[in-house]
Amino acid sequence: MFVGAQLGAWSSRWNWVARPDAYDRYIDERNRSRLEARRDDILERVGQGGQLLSYAALRALAGDTNAEIPPLDPRNLDPDDLIRFLETGAKLELQSLGQVTDLKGAFLITPAEVTRIVKAMVDAALPYVEPLRQEAYLHDAAAAVGVQLT
Repeated sequence: MFVGAQLGAWSSRWNWVARPDAYDRYIDERNRSRLEARRDDILERVGQGGQLLSYAALRALAGDTNAEIPPLDPRNLDPDDLIRFLETGAKLELQSLGQVTDLKGAFLITPAEVTRIVKAMVDAALPYVEPLRQEAYLHDAAAAVGVQLT
């Protein structure tokens, strides 16, 4: 038997062509799975960052007496800063969901629109912040008359 014929017989018998292909597919799938897991972790962190940024903006707008953060007066806000806050928070949250994040030029926000947005954000935050303010107020009032609330 010729060497070429023997090699051909062994190749057929031991699947020399299919085995490396199967191994390559296995390695590709393993790498793809690792990359997908990393991407999912990154997107989760980005989404949480967007939520935290949005929460920080709402907290700054509404104030937090427990943290001694006075509420911002919408009349004293720099519209550019507010727009950046809103755009960055929205962008991070959208990115975490795999949505379009290039918002440049997508919105035209006028000063009147900024005022409306700020008012809506404060109104949305008040139900969450007001109980904290009331609790802090009660503690302060009780302390003023020498009573300690638990």
